[in-house]
Amino acid sequence: MKSQSLFSKEFIIFNAVFFLAFINMAVLFRLHQYLLTLPIDPKWSGFLIGVFSLAGIFLQPLISPFIGPSNARRTLAMGVVITIGALLSYRWATSFGTLLAVRIIHGTGFITFVTAMNASIVSLIPVKRSAQAFGLVSINVLLPFAIVPALLDRLNLGAGDFVNILTAAAVLMVPAALLPAFVKQNGACAREPACENTGTDMLRNVVENLRDARISILLATNLLAFLAYAPLFFFLKEYAEGRGIANPGVFFTIATGTMIAIRVLGGHLFDNMNKPRMLIASLGLLSLAYVLLIKAAPGIFLVLAVLCGIGWGFFMPFLNALLFDCSKPSNRALNLNLAMVMLQAGYFVGPIVGGLILADIGYGGLFFYCGLMTFIGMCLNLVFLGNHRQ
Repeated sequence: MKSQSLFSKEFIIFNAVFFLAFINMAVLFRLHQYLLTLPIDPKWSGFLIGVFSLAGIFLQPLISPFIGPSNARRTLAMGVVITIGALLSYRWATSFGTLLAVRIIHGTGFITFVTAMNASIVSLIPVKRSAQAFGLVSINVLLPFAIVPALLDRLNLGAGDFVNILTAAAVLMVPAALLPAFVKQNGACAREPACENTGTDMLRNVVENLRDARISILLATNLLAFLAYAPLFFFLKEYAEGRGIANPGVFFTIATGTMIAIRVLGGHLFDNMNKPRMLIASLGLLSLAYVLLIKAAPGIFLVLAVLCGIGWGFFMPFLNALLFDCSKPSNRALNLNLAMVMLQAGYFVGPIVGGLILADIGYGGLFFYCGLMTFIGMCLNLVFLGNHRQ
């Protein structure tokens, strides 16, 4: 990257696309509640929630080396079209088999889109501003989660309105396919040959890349973090309502608002901080907050939302920045996509494990599990990354 300017037209456009696309993820806040209204055994709810990510686990490692700036826009548009088709299909998917198929197709479309986005945006990030850049990207990913759950709670829509909400989300995906057309083919992405993966000696390159202990530990940390976050996102609503907490969607609004505030107000300082130590501190805070949820009264519930927001607010920018900084230029897009594979694995396995724990032990066991996953991630980084010199 020749220029140290972060706020290019291309970077701004791709951030707008991220915002529009992640609305279709935020509306799934009510998916578990909707599943309980269908003639499907509740024991399959966790699987149907998590299977969305199964496509990403297998698909993303296969397609990532073959997607670069030259074909990213076509791939992005294809992913959006598949996603729109899936969102519209939920209306007719009321049995286990049909809903399973729609969830897999939805996951396939979304992961195709995200993989193309990562290939497009990685060459727009100046090396010395990686933490700030990922903080800004994550703001646009997070904004839908701050707005949508609380808005849906406020509209007081029933579970039967869920498919109408998905239809509205499908309409909002259309601009996500059109906006990249305003990025010139010979723009910043095209000037970065290092981010163009060809697939030659692909397996050898991936294996060599993962031999770097820093990369492997960071990817494992991402997996552990989302093994904890995914069940929290999908099961927290019923827990809060059971404890007499009104409008539980406000938890994610407060947490996400805190994340956004941290990244807006402090993002320009991120690259001057000790990134490994900040990553470790954020994991420790999240582990504590998850465990404290076990006995959360209504007042404490909202305090814990702030703590979770602080933890998440620092975790993702610093993890992605460390991945970016530790990677060879030719492997930066690959490693960001591998991080997405870990995220998808967390979203697949997390709700399944969380659902089983919830059924056998209850919410106390679920939140202890969430705290344990992030605590293990913290320990891994204490051992392997704590002494890393920036």
